[in-house]
Amino acid sequence: MPSNETSVAQRFQNRSDAFWSGMRDAAGAPAMVLFAGMVGFGAMGKTNGFDVWFTSFTTFFMFALPGQVVLLEMAITGSSVLAIALAVTLTSTRFVTMTVT
Repeated sequence: MPSNETSVAQRFQNRSDAFWSGMRDAAGAPAMVLFAGMVGFGAMGKTNGFDVWFTSFTTFFMFALPGQVVLLEMAITGSSVLAIALAVTLTSTRFVTMTVT
């Protein structure tokens, strides 16, 4: 390892320091992009007649905006529950490689 790079253990004095550093890093552009996506999903749900409880439930329990959008679009078109579950599962398979890695 080059001498000008520091290890994680040397970079942060304690866990609290590491946590707050991560919070500062996430508070900028990542938070704005996430917030904009969630507002857009909420607007999509409201426009198509879904209540705030349904859209909030999917936000808290699905954790993936593409899956939420597929769920909402297929529910709007009247697809079967099995087809919706399969489509949402297929949109989430992209996370398998990240999990394995």
